[in-house]
Amino acid sequence: MRTNHLFWGILFITLGILVLMNNFMSLSFNWDMMWNLWPLLLVLAGVYFIFREGRFRWIIVLVIAFLLGVVIFAGVKSFSLFFDGDFEDFNVSAQEFTLPYESSIKKAKLNLEAAAGNFNLDGTTDSLVYAKTKGEFSDYSLNNETSDSSADITFEMNNKHQRIVHGLGKNRMEIKLNSNPVWDMDLNVGAASVNLDLVPFKAENIYLKSGASSLKLKLGDKNPMTKVKFESGVSRLEIMIPKTSGCEINSDTEFSKKEFSEFVKIDDNVYRTPDFAQSGKKIYLEIAAGVSSVKVERY
Repeated sequence: MRTNHLFWGILFITLGILVLMNNFMSLSFNWDMMWNLWPLLLVLAGVYFIFREGRFRWIIVLVIAFLLGVVIFAGVKSFSLFFDGDFEDFNVSAQEFTLPYESSIKKAKLNLEAAAGNFNLDGTTDSLVYAKTKGEFSDYSLNNETSDSSADITFEMNNKHQRIVHGLGKNRMEIKLNSNPVWDMDLNVGAASVNLDLVPFKAENIYLKSGASSLKLKLGDKNPMTKVKFESGVSRLEIMIPKTSGCEINSDTEFSKKEFSEFVKIDDNVYRTPDFAQSGKKIYLEIAAGVSSVKVERY
């Protein structure tokens, strides 16, 4: 039997068996760990090229095909868990956090580092901050330092050894904020999907660093000026801005795809809405390298 026929045959058989098993029974492997086995493919490929004239080369081909099938399935399985709502795994835990609101707080800053399959900042609360997490690595702490009329809130992971790009699996996070203070935000979110609805809030300075495959941001006009900076690795960025605010987009990179409806190009990588100069409310968007596709539209 030719080795290339053997390779493809074993690969498809492996994938088929794994998919069938997944459809009819619960596969409870740590798929993130299985995905991390991919460097072993390089080792086996090297062994094959060294001994490809040997009589047992077909065994090496068989092992490579089988392992490649497992790694491919593990990658797909890990990604699908980002959106899986089943939290029956024994590792899953849940947390809730609440910070009381005091009327003396006029300015607040949210510093956040989080890992989540889905991250939502959406909706208001009578508290200063309300948050809940649920997932395999749900271990966070929420701290607040107040000074005069300002609050500095830090929401971070306790298990620092878990990098943001790992263990996203079934993790989800939801945050609600009080709409009275003027908000600054420093958000470092590793997630498959990020949704930020800031329409109810007086958003002033927003810094977003995320490795999300999809990030959606909706801004309001509650504050006279809003500055937003995006950085790092977002595959798809969608931004909605109100027609009641003028907007300027500044970028230091070219995008593979961009949609800037109702914007006029002013200079290299600078775009503005026609009413920007005379608008009483302004939004500044700064998009750094790492964003491949961006869409900005007005509502």
